[in-house]
Amino acid sequence: ELIDEDHQPDIALVDSELPGNRSGSETAEAINDIHNMAVILLVNVDEKMESQHFAAVGPYLLTSKPINLPNIKLVIQTALQQRNLKQQALSQQQQLDKLYKDLSDTNKLLEQETLIRQRAEETLSKTRGELDILVQKQTAELLISNKLLKRKISDGKRTEKALKMSETRYLSMIENQNELIVQSTPEGSITFINQACAKFLEKGRDELVGQNRISFVFDEDQHIIKQNTDQLSKGNDVVTYECRVNKSNEEPHWIRWTDQAIFNDQGKLAEVQSQGEDITEQKL
Repeated sequence: ELIDEDHQPDIALVDSELPGNRSGSETAEAINDIHNMAVILLVNVDEKMESQHFAAVGPYLLTSKPINLPNIKLVIQTALQQRNLKQQALSQQQQLDKLYKDLSDTNKLLEQETLIRQRAEETLSKTRGELDILVQKQTAELLISNKLLKRKISDGKRTEKALKMSETRYLSMIENQNELIVQSTPEGSITFINQACAKFLEKGRDELVGQNRISFVFDEDQHIIKQNTDQLSKGNDVVTYECRVNKSNEEPHWIRWTDQAIFNDQGKLAEVQSQGEDITEQKL
């Protein structure tokens, strides 16, 4: 219903898993029959993809999901070439039909009609042969690309699993440290705090996450954290400073902080990881 004569595209991509009563392959065949368009059917990468699935006898071509840019370019090129060849054959057939009508009155014209038919059939046969060769070549390339895509997906899953294991080991390591560990945004909002730091501040971790880290610092020392955060850059990604931290019902404690800058892919400061050491006894 979305395709009309005034707005007819050159090609249509149809998902094999469409909702509703009509399957993706049925929809693709209907579009091809009604609108005479090039149609590509997207199928799951895990589906069995034998070479016969790419035969030129059907109204459309297949390619696997997720879409891979080199693959889809190759499939689109094949589909458009197939459509052009089909249109050329249809145009020749239409011309042939017109000639049949004009030449039907005399024997001479009938001889010409026979000659034209023979030439048209030869052209159609040649076109079909060229299309068969093209489809076979594209099919082989698509099968190779599909194998490479499956291999990349498998490698990606292994990498993701390794990253998750590494993250788990990292979190376990900082949880078991006695040092005070705090991760925060450049503005100071706490995104992570280890158990040792929460215990030192005599507060729950859930209570601390989301608060600004300077809220636990002695009022006169809050500017020290801001100044050191502003100094962090690609060329100066670690700073060390000392400030006083408030604890309930106690005198302020002196903490020596070492801040490590973490930058995003655009080179902007994304996070600050702070490691603190209680040096109150050294200050007394």
